[in-house]
Amino acid sequence: MFPFLFVKIADPWGILPIQAGMTSYALDDIAQFRLQALSFFLVLLLLLGWGLKRLWNGLRGAFPSWPVLTYRWALGLLVLFGLLIHVVLTMIAGARELMTPAAWEKDGSRYRLRGNPGMAQVPRDFRKACVMEMKERIWLFAREHDGRVPSGVFSGEIPWKEWQAPTGGCYAYLPCQSIGGGREVLLYEPTEAGAERFVVLRDGSVELWSESRVFAELTK
Repeated sequence: MFPFLFVKIADPWGILPIQAGMTSYALDDIAQFRLQALSFFLVLLLLLGWGLKRLWNGLRGAFPSWPVLTYRWALGLLVLFGLLIHVVLTMIAGARELMTPAAWEKDGSRYRLRGNPGMAQVPRDFRKACVMEMKERIWLFAREHDGRVPSGVFSGEIPWKEWQAPTGGCYAYLPCQSIGGGREVLLYEPTEAGAERFVVLRDGSVELWSESRVFAELTK
């Protein structure tokens, strides 16, 4: 998107034209992913509300005493039960941590088991070798498709199993227009890798970055 849109406006007296500009804003990748997730769950909620309304009113033939359920009430019931389930799951998680307090450690906004098997059991050299192998797979795909890189992890252009990281989870991939130049992040290890993660840059470099540096680069 163009950062500014300029318009020339000439007055009727023939004075010099005036330039007017308007700023154009765009969401970064993380905000776009969150917006897509929220949109998906909102659409899912609307569809489930419609399905609950049809099911409830369809059963009224067998249970005439049931009141008619409107679409608004169906959405309200779904939200209410969702909140109740969230409270129950939060209580279960809290009870689990209280019963085993020494087994958990804080990891950002959540807790994980101490001695996470991700980084503890997978040697750093092996993690780097897996990242370099994934990089070579992307470069091979680009050579076979006239420089075009895979469009996403779930596109099917590279089998899903190859995106799996040895620490657990899958590699985070940020598709770009081309590779072979630039220092932008193309791929990095998932959260399970720990506080330091291997990243692949557009110029082909494989480097070990801290978690904070990865996030700072993504939010530029």
